[in-house]
Amino acid sequence: MLGTWIVRFASNVIIMKAVFLLVVLVALVAMAMAGVHHYKIPSGGDNVDTGHHGGGSIFDTAASLINGII
Repeated sequence: MLGTWIVRFASNVIIMKAVFLLVVLVALVAMAMAGVHHYKIPSGGDNVDTGHHGGGSIFDTAASLINGII
């Protein structure tokens, strides 16, 4: 009885870790996509698209963060 509970608990922990990892990976991909969306071809020394699309959306924040890292 206790052994079955331990196995069930361990499998649930593995599933939760897998779901958490999937969420983190999706968030990183979304940030990278937002950063690329706000990146433009260099012209006149300016290579970052500083214009906001949608009035300060979460994508603008992610793009700003990615462009700050690059």
